[in-house]
Amino acid sequence: MDLLLLVLGYVAMVFSSAANIPQVLHVLRSRDSINGVSSLTHVIFMVSCGLWMAYSGLSSQWPLFINCAIVFVCNLVIFLRVYLV
Repeated sequence: MDLLLLVLGYVAMVFSSAANIPQVLHVLRSRDSINGVSSLTHVIFMVSCGLWMAYSGLSSQWPLFINCAIVFVCNLVIFLRVYLV
């Protein structure tokens, strides 16, 4: 059962992390990518990911930690590209 939970966690991590990649690529490739993108949403999402990373790291839930780290970086890239570059 523990192996099944671990595999399930890593499969979920791959899918939820991969869901962010198309948006990051779109923002990096597009010059008009700032339309309709809320900076507050990305800040709240990054804070949420940071808190989940702390929780999952302290509780040794590594699939969740890795997923949150990837999602955090994706949102950071979008935020920096849209609002600071």
